[in-house]
Amino acid sequence: GINAEYMGCIKKFGPAVCMPLFPDNNVDYSNANMKLPVLHQFVAFAPYSISAMVWYQGESDRSWNVLYPCRFQQLMIRLRYVWGDQLPIVITLVAGFQYSYGTIPFLHEAQLNALNAKFTSASTAHDLWNGRIHPPFKNEVGRRLALVLRHRIQFKEQYGPQFIKGTVSRVNSTYFRVQLYFKFHAIGHSRTTLFMNGTASCTICCKQSPFHLSNLKHPTTDEIPTKSIVIKAGLKYDIMHFGSTDIIHWYNNSIHNIEINDKSIEFLVESSNPPKQLRYHYMDQPQCGIYDNNWMPILPFQINLTSI
Repeated sequence: GINAEYMGCIKKFGPAVCMPLFPDNNVDYSNANMKLPVLHQFVAFAPYSISAMVWYQGESDRSWNVLYPCRFQQLMIRLRYVWGDQLPIVITLVAGFQYSYGTIPFLHEAQLNALNAKFTSASTAHDLWNGRIHPPFKNEVGRRLALVLRHRIQFKEQYGPQFIKGTVSRVNSTYFRVQLYFKFHAIGHSRTTLFMNGTASCTICCKQSPFHLSNLKHPTTDEIPTKSIVIKAGLKYDIMHFGSTDIIHWYNNSIHNIEINDKSIEFLVESSNPPKQLRYHYMDQPQCGIYDNNWMPILPFQINLTSI
């Protein structure tokens, strides 16, 4: 599977982006500009056993998020080539910062693609922002990583609230009701609940909705978000330009009465048409988060809403 996955990466992105797995005998790696392939570096540590790996990185990839899944896939291939194909790996969603300009949510998308690989889980620091590129809340980052890693090793699955489905129904001529449903895995708790709380450095906190909605079925691809985002709006609006006309694709200023039950969330949307897509925490610096009773936040997600 190593060569097939690696060649798939090469086919998609090219050899300049995807580093070779093994050293090339025809390359002089003593040249300062030539880096030894990462697998060869890992092999030097092969005599040492490791139980798992945690990973916190990504700020420098925020403008190239489309490449992140391929690059991280290669890293996992190299690690598991040396330490076994069931090596648990936990990735951490990075925090937004002052100059990330709307790119962090789409880096999170790319990081969460890593969960498609077996024995891989995600923790997060996306709600721990404080404006700096490296947030100061390191103890909390470590606590979450320990919780997620323990669950991965003990129960062999992703920890935390897992989204199941989202529905939308008409209430009257003015409002629609959106309902979101989750399942849970919690260590040491027979019952898990959800609650809303301000994020680490919030200023308006839960006066701002953590959700964005779109009334379009396919609002935008967002592969390179800076082409379509009004930066100063803090990701409030996602604009696509057609001539001189601006069409608003995402909004969060019409969401009212958010209610959280044990395993569901519902709220009203003031709109003449039903919303078709929903995003949670697609913001560089979200103000309000949804947490379980271990203070683990729901990971960012985008979903289609089903009309009922």
